[in-house]
Amino acid sequence: MCKAYVDRKYRAVQQNPPLLSDMRELVKTIVDESRADVNRRLGQVMEENPILVMAQYESELPIVRKTPKSFLHNTKNYLNALKQELDSRENPYLYSLIEKTLAKLLKTIEYAETPCYSDCDNYAFEQVSRIGGLVAPQQQTQNISNALREIVKQHVDLAVSQGDISDENLRFLLFISPETSANLFVRNYLDIQKAEDDASTAKEFSVKNIESLA
Repeated sequence: MCKAYVDRKYRAVQQNPPLLSDMRELVKTIVDESRADVNRRLGQVMEENPILVMAQYESELPIVRKTPKSFLHNTKNYLNALKQELDSRENPYLYSLIEKTLAKLLKTIEYAETPCYSDCDNYAFEQVSRIGGLVAPQQQTQNISNALREIVKQHVDLAVSQGDISDENLRFLLFISPETSANLFVRNYLDIQKAEDDASTAKEFSVKNIESLA
């Protein structure tokens, strides 16, 4: 298939060979199309009922009481808000990780929410294979979740280091996935209620210290 593609593309310019930059673009196109074809074939082997997968996109998950659709949109909103909050110069790697993860989520939403008008079985195969290639490249099924876990952890680190543990920020941090984020917070730091109490106590001490100083 690749040979036929190259022959077809090159025939039109065989009397006038393309520039190196054009060849780079051609090779990139071939690689992208080959990867898409591999993803599609893998999807056909690994997922026998893609229509079921796509139908579950808007179905509530019993453990977290959320739909995959709501999770993706909530996560998108969370990352967009965090990206605006961060200084890309002070946190270049975290900022880049957010941008990369956000781009994948936006593409996933686009693929998942493009409606099927005909031959939904084959179209669902295409959707599942495209989404699989995005969120689990080379079958790395933890790709997105690992990125989100690191982003949330570093966000918590920043909030703690800046002493910014307000109710609003806690809700913000726990917005995308309450169970996972809460466990992460408790495991790495303190019980959330204790953190709130400590922050409240610290404010009281600060007020008393300022009054004493005055």
